[in-house]
Amino acid sequence: MATENPQTEEVPEAVIEGDAPSSAEIFFEKNRRAILAALLLGLIAVFAGIAFKSTREKKAAAAAMAFSTAESIADYDAVSRDYQGSIPGGNALLLKADVESKEKKITEAQATLTSFITSYPDHPRFYQGVFALGALAQAAGKDDEAKRYYQQVIDGEQSADLSPLALTRLGDIAYANGDYENARGIYSSVMPKYPGNPFFYKVQQKLNRLNLVSPPQAATKPVAIPAPPTAPPAAPKETAPSPEEAAAPEAPAPPEKPAETPKVPAEAAPAKE
Repeated sequence: MATENPQTEEVPEAVIEGDAPSSAEIFFEKNRRAILAALLLGLIAVFAGIAFKSTREKKAAAAAMAFSTAESIADYDAVSRDYQGSIPGGNALLLKADVESKEKKITEAQATLTSFITSYPDHPRFYQGVFALGALAQAAGKDDEAKRYYQQVIDGEQSADLSPLALTRLGDIAYANGDYENARGIYSSVMPKYPGNPFFYKVQQKLNRLNLVSPPQAATKPVAIPAPPTAPPAAPKETAPSPEEAAAPEAPAPPEKPAETPKVPAEAAPAKE
């Protein structure tokens, strides 16, 4: 009798772990459109940035070229107008003010410099414009206004090149007003505050000239010198008589007054015999 083989059950094959979709794949499938859109926008931003940078560089190069070929006030006006906000545009205003100053157009130069420091507060040559305004005010005899501009340069964080010169100008104002001690103090402070500055020799010359005009006073107190003791007056010397005095007869002595005879009282007189 044949024995029947027991029917074997089919065992399902084990699921391979790598065949299951990862969480990243699941996320990508769900957000495919949003991710592709973000990538596209990123590429557009990158290309736009490159194009903007290229355009800006071309504009800066054109501004620099226009500035380098400018020679007159009209040329500087065109550069500052066409390239407003750029470094060459600010440089054009500075050179325009310089030309106006040389042509004795002081009011126009002041207006140009004021426009520069108002429109270009972050310009690398900002304090040059401030210093120029101080120089114009000093030349016009407006000492208080000039001192304000020079002090602004001294206090500036990015004005190291002009600060020693501005401090020297404050000394010049004091010297011109006859305040020699203040001028000497300002000149003497330039080197300690700004060692190695290129204006050292000029400052030293000003100090030497100041010492010729007004030598520095000694700081020591004057020592009191006691007065010498007074000697007693000398007795007059006897002088020998002159020949005329010796030949002259001596004056007679005044007659002596006779002595008065004492009166005898009658009672004391002797009786007659």
